[in-house]
Amino acid sequence: MKEIDVICNRTGGPIYRVLDDGRIVDFSGRSRGWLRGRYIHDYQGAQRGSYEAGLFRMDDGAVAGYGENPTGAHPALPTRSVKPPAGSVEPEPPRPVPAVAATTTAPAPVWSTTPLEDML
Repeated sequence: MKEIDVICNRTGGPIYRVLDDGRIVDFSGRSRGWLRGRYIHDYQGAQRGSYEAGLFRMDDGAVAGYGENPTGAHPALPTRSVKPPAGSVEPEPPRPVPAVAATTTAPAPVWSTTPLEDML
């Protein structure tokens, strides 16, 4: 599995890795969520937000985290911290049938009130 993006929180701390199989893992290698199209789901099947243009967004359009090359509407982004070493990726839990995609609002150039660490 190849890393395709590293998602940082609002202070620039690297929190999640997005892998080419659609998994979202933390730096210890634990699966935290997965992508179905642009939608982020947890392992209970709940939609937790979206990932587009290098940005993790909540369903209200606010930014919860940002990747290496974000584009589109977003707030001022802090300098990224040094990426920690990545642990071995653990086997993925079974992906449940996801909930029907919730309606999301237009992207907003503001930070979410939900911290990235609480998203998944």
